[in-house]
Amino acid sequence: MERWGKLNDRQLELLRRIGDDVDPVTAKTPGLARTVYALRDRGLVTTPRRYGVWRAEITEAGLYYLAHGVHPLHPTRGKPRRRRPARPANADQRVDPDAAARARELIERLRAEGTVEIENPDAETRAAHRRAIHAAKVLGLVPDGYHLLHTGRNRGDLIMRLADNVNPDETEWNRIRLSARDELSDPAALVEFLATHPGLVGVSDAAMPQALRLVHALAEEAQGQGHKIAISKKRKNRGLYAKVGKRHFPIAIQEAPAGHLGLEIRATESCASKRWTFTGAEEIRDVLPVIIDEIKQRAVIEDAAARGSDRRQAAIRAEIEREEAAERAEWEQAMARARRLAIDERRTKTFAEALGTWEAATHIREFCDALEQATDQGHRVRTCELPPV
Repeated sequence: MERWGKLNDRQLELLRRIGDDVDPVTAKTPGLARTVYALRDRGLVTTPRRYGVWRAEITEAGLYYLAHGVHPLHPTRGKPRRRRPARPANADQRVDPDAAARARELIERLRAEGTVEIENPDAETRAAHRRAIHAAKVLGLVPDGYHLLHTGRNRGDLIMRLADNVNPDETEWNRIRLSARDELSDPAALVEFLATHPGLVGVSDAAMPQALRLVHALAEEAQGQGHKIAISKKRKNRGLYAKVGKRHFPIAIQEAPAGHLGLEIRATESCASKRWTFTGAEEIRDVLPVIIDEIKQRAVIEDAAARGSDRRQAAIRAEIEREEAAERAEWEQAMARARRLAIDERRTKTFAEALGTWEAATHIREFCDALEQATDQGHRVRTCELPPV
C-alpha cells in the first residue's frame, strides 16, 4: 500500500471524526483500532498514550488531506488538479429546496465576509447548516478557485470559511479550528468537563455539586443572552471565563463561610474585581441576570478603553510624526544654509587662490622683464669697453 494512497470511505470518515475532536477515538473503541492503525501508517494520525490508553490525534498531514483530498507526500501535490466535472443535471432534484436556498445565502455571505461564525448553535440550526454545506457542494455553488471549510459539525461554535486554493492560509484556519474545539461553552458539556476536573473549580467535594449547578445556571443565562461561560480544555492556566464578543473576563467560583458559594469576576486593567455571595438557589436565580449585565457593561468599558487607547496611541504617533517632520524640516533648512555657506566659502577661496596666482604671475613677469632689461644693458656696457682690434 502506498503511503499517499487514497483513503476509503471508512478511513476518510474516521479521519474527519478524529479531526473534529468532538467524539474521541481511543483504545476504548477497539472496533476502530484497525482503521486507526491504517491512518497512522500513512502519517495522518498519531496515537499517543496517556495513563496507558492511546488516543488518536490528527497530524498536519491529516489536516492537509482533509483540506485538499490528497496526501501532502503524493507525487502530484503542487501540480494543477483537474477541474471537477460539471454537476449532474439532476442535482437540483437531489437537494432539498430549503437546503438549496440556505446554501445560496451561505455562499453569498461567505463571499462577502470570508468567514461566518455561529456561536454554539442549537441542534436544529447546526443540522440545517450541515445540509446547506452539503447542498453548496452538490450544486456547485462554491466559487471557482475556492473550497469550503467548516468546523463544529457536532458541537461547539460552527465556523465556515471560503479558502483560496492557490494561497491557502492553513495555519490561520488551523488556529481558528483548534481554538473553537479547545473552547468548551455548552452548559451541559461544561458541567460534565468540570465534574471530571474538579481542581479547576477550586471548592471542596461537599460544595462541588452546588458549584456545578451554579456554573450550569450561569452558562445557560449567558447563552440565552448570546454570550458564553467557557473554559479552555487544553491550554495551561485554565479557568472559567465569560466571553462577550471577543472580550474574555476570568471568573472564579469560591467557597464562602457557612457553606455558601461566592462568584468573583476578576479585575482587568479597566475594571476592579467584583464578588457575589449566594445563600440559596433562589438567590442565585435572581442574581444571575445581574452578573451577566455586569459582564456586558465590562465589555462596553473595555471596548471604550480600547478605543481610547487607540486614540491615545494615534495621538502619540501623530505627535511623534509632527516632531519628526519639524526636526526634518529644521535639518533640511540647516543643510540648505550650510550648503550656501559652503558655496560662498568655496567661491571666496577660489577667488583668493586665483588672485594670488595672478599676483604671483604678475610679479614673475615683472621680474623677468627687469632681468631681461638688466641683461641687455649689461651686454651693451661690456661691448663698449672692449679694446680696439
